[in-house]
Amino acid sequence: RRPNPPSADGTGCQRMALQLNLPLDLVLVRHGESEANVAADLLARGQDSGRDALLAAGRHDSQARLTELGREQARTAGQWLRENGGEFDRYFVSPYVRTKETAGEMALPDARWEADLMLREREQGVMQGNGSPTLGLSIEERTRLKMSTMFWAPTAGEAVADV
Repeated sequence: RRPNPPSADGTGCQRMALQLNLPLDLVLVRHGESEANVAADLLARGQDSGRDALLAAGRHDSQARLTELGREQARTAGQWLRENGGEFDRYFVSPYVRTKETAGEMALPDARWEADLMLREREQGVMQGNGSPTLGLSIEERTRLKMSTMFWAPTAGEAVADV
């Protein structure tokens, strides 16, 4: 959201944002509950069924859809933003299906969503859908992770610095 032109008594932040053409506010909305969230919750309770169903469907995590609860959560967030958020200059969404569904369910008037690849979750590589990417690491890999959490990447996955 862009700031209004500052008055003589405007804050330094408002003046700087206007001079640099920066947003005054940045509003982030996480996607609603997805199939992947349900699978992760089941996995955390020791049940493989959700993960196995996603794997059997042959879909990457990015293709996980919103659940009905996730759709309701998105509609609720949209209603709150319509009532309290004001006007926004730009709208961004990740290329993941669940984030696009969330954007659509929010039903923000005049929103023109731009998909940005950098707004996505970290690829967990061979551990995708299996819980923490640090499970089952060798002593050497655990040491590498402790030395640099920013640059360590799971096997066939991405480091935090890559995202």
